[in-house]
Amino acid sequence: MVHIHTHTEGQVLLNLLLVLTIVILGLDFVIGLWNSYISGYTFGLAKQHPTDRGSDFMLVYSVFGLVIGFAITIYVITIALGAGFAYFGYIDFSVLNGLLALNFLIFGGVITFFGIGLTIMSIYVTYKTRSKWSGLVSIWNVFATILNLYTYIKNFVPAVAIVKSQLNSKKDTGSLIILAAVGVFIGCAIAYVMYHAGRKKAEREPA
Repeated sequence: MVHIHTHTEGQVLLNLLLVLTIVILGLDFVIGLWNSYISGYTFGLAKQHPTDRGSDFMLVYSVFGLVIGFAITIYVITIALGAGFAYFGYIDFSVLNGLLALNFLIFGGVITFFGIGLTIMSIYVTYKTRSKWSGLVSIWNVFATILNLYTYIKNFVPAVAIVKSQLNSKKDTGSLIILAAVGVFIGCAIAYVMYHAGRKKAEREPA
């Protein structure tokens, strides 16, 4: 009875962790889409008013946001794609492990380091505008950046070891590269659609 009870509790915990992971990835996906959209909108406004004070800053801010938007979208799509292929048995779980590690190293790194720049700029915006909303955004950005930086530094060496091991084994390396490329393509396509929608929205704004 004790063994069955423990197993059941363990299964419930695993299910809860799975649900939590899906929710977090879903939120990340929404954030990536929003970053892409708002970057397109900001870029479009800056292009409409090139002589306005602060337009250059808006352009730089939108580029940083766009890079992060693309990176987050690709990051989530690649995880979902790899997990789906592994679940249905199309790839080995060792390939999934390598894909996740490669995804973390490249796009996790982009999100982390561009996030530092975006956080600095958001603090500057808060200082200039004294807006409460900008202040809340800055606080969140600082928290997220510290967490991302800690996570990246902590897991960098293990992730490099996993990728090296996967590439050296030459087992299904082609599957790893193809899945990564497909994830990048799909992620870029989705993020670009949101960016383009943001620019179109800005173009419809009165000059």
